[in-house]
Amino acid sequence: MICFSAIILLVAVLLSGVTVQKLLKLPFSFTNAVMVGFLTLLAVFQVIAYPMMRLNTSFTLLFWTYSLVLLLLVAAGAAVLLRPDGRSALSHHTGSVLHSLRSDYPALILAVLAIAAALTVFGVYSFCDSDDSYYLPRVMEILSQNRLDLPQGFIWSGIPNTSMPENVDASTLELWKAYWSHLFGMHPTIFCKVPLSLVIYFVSWCSAYQAYRSLSHHTGSPGAGCIFLAVYLVLLLMDAWMHDSFPFWIMRHPSHGKSLILSVIYPAILYSCAKVVELKQEPIPWNRWCVMSLVLTAGISVSIIGVFWPFLCCFSFGVSYLLIDRRKDLHKLLGPLVLACMPVVVYAGLSYFSIATRQTRYFDFPCPNWLETLRYVLSENLLDIFLFSLVFVCLCGSRRSKLILVGGTVALFAGILNPLFTPFVSKYLSTGNVYFRLFWMIPIHFVVAFTIAEVFGARSVRCRQLLAGSAAAVVILGSGALMTIVPVSQLPALLGENLRMLRYSEIRTNPYGMSQYWCSMGQAMLDQAEPDGSVRIIWLSEKDCFLRQYSHRIEILGACRDTQRQYFDQPVGDCTVSPLEIAQQFDLCNKADFDEPQWAAHQLTLSGVDFVCVDSSSGFAQRSSVPSGFELFGQFGDYTVYRIVPSGR
Repeated sequence: MICFSAIILLVAVLLSGVTVQKLLKLPFSFTNAVMVGFLTLLAVFQVIAYPMMRLNTSFTLLFWTYSLVLLLLVAAGAAVLLRPDGRSALSHHTGSVLHSLRSDYPALILAVLAIAAALTVFGVYSFCDSDDSYYLPRVMEILSQNRLDLPQGFIWSGIPNTSMPENVDASTLELWKAYWSHLFGMHPTIFCKVPLSLVIYFVSWCSAYQAYRSLSHHTGSPGAGCIFLAVYLVLLLMDAWMHDSFPFWIMRHPSHGKSLILSVIYPAILYSCAKVVELKQEPIPWNRWCVMSLVLTAGISVSIIGVFWPFLCCFSFGVSYLLIDRRKDLHKLLGPLVLACMPVVVYAGLSYFSIATRQTRYFDFPCPNWLETLRYVLSENLLDIFLFSLVFVCLCGSRRSKLILVGGTVALFAGILNPLFTPFVSKYLSTGNVYFRLFWMIPIHFVVAFTIAEVFGARSVRCRQLLAGSAAAVVILGSGALMTIVPVSQLPALLGENLRMLRYSEIRTNPYGMSQYWCSMGQAMLDQAEPDGSVRIIWLSEKDCFLRQYSHRIEILGACRDTQRQYFDQPVGDCTVSPLEIAQQFDLCNKADFDEPQWAAHQLTLSGVDFVCVDSSSGFAQRSSVPSGFELFGQFGDYTVYRIVPSGR
């Protein structure tokens, strides 16, 4: 069922893309159809779902409305591929599927290999991420409650009365995940971590390939595209190993909104900008603006950073073209530009209004340090090869690549990423604490891979291609990507460690992609509850908790992250103190004894708490005897679980 659902979703994406290509009068391309189809499904869903979310309508209404639109898109795509006269489009000489497959085969071969590798990884390893303890419970709560707008604090914990700010996100991605999970009848955690992730891998591959082809001199060289994709992937993998904070899809679950922004929306922005820039001073047809608007709307749908981020990225990559090629007739482009950016205006305005009227913490974050932010997000040792490659593009690249990659980089540092503008930009365009995400716009890995591919494609003789590609790879990678990040003597040990651990992963033993002890702990707790009932725990570890990825029926006092515990400062149930105050009684790090176990057990009972989870190494867990009111329930991994025994039982 897992592989079958991935195939069905990919077919729906492809057919939707074929429909849009036909409507926008775009030439057929298999990889382009996949990219455009995926963007279409996201963008259309945003237009339908966001008003329903704000009105808090039922999920059922959203499900059937979107299903109707999806059916029309898929049916129209199927009709385009199979013409009414019964002849297959494969036999059509212009824009044929067969011709497209021949031109796209390097990307498709590498995509198949990447999917095979991903299947191996997904089938063998588990990956835990505390972000999923927010995203996946939201999907499950949407399906369980048949409603769309849920407070943020409730999603994190399952407890309604917390001081965590309410949801002010314009993203509808979790609703989109709920739709497909419900359609396939799969648990959201399983669906998001395997079928959806595999589809996103494929789409990201097609998007990167389309971005390269739209900017390259050598669109007729399949090998150049193959080299670009291979180097692009190697650079991302290498940088993820060396730099923990780098957030591409290889470091996060592909189903995360931030991952989608970087792996799909980002190259799609490059593609849409290139399709406008290639017209030089010619009139820009309406279908080019439609593609750009489609990309921006899809970007809004996938992440809270999607409201401003895609627009700022698109503006930065296109401003040099507007000022150089179109400065004389710029006024003629204002109308189409405004229409293309209308989704950004609408959704950014609504989100901003929600933030301002709810008086959340988003405007109160301190101004970040620009240099520290740069060092946090980017490996400084990659900047030298990036500048080296940027010079090559400036000297030898196509006009499109010069305007977009070189001009876009200059525009980024002159405007959005200018240290002089950091206070304003961080406060009003990135809500302070996520200012570092704006640095993701710098096209470091794309430019380096693009340069190597262009050197490779510049030679027509096969042996020269091989020599040129090898020389470019040695020069660029050797100039900084490996040799200056860590000492050469440490490379074998470092690579060996990462190959053994695959970074924050372990052997997979269940379809949820979680450590088995999390599943065992969650199921053991749920076995104590009424059928379809819930259990409530208080989480007293400083480590992240992943239980709500397993089931939304597990309610957590203390949140899934230690940093979120501060919002649990209000009493729950009949208790007179907050979960935060109760947690402070468990001085887990320093005390082997517990001062007031009976008081704590009584307050936990009043709060409706069923279980207490602590680190097995804590003083409370290492007591010589279990305090009154507590009952040892079991040990799961590094955690010890106690059951609360009501007095008089």
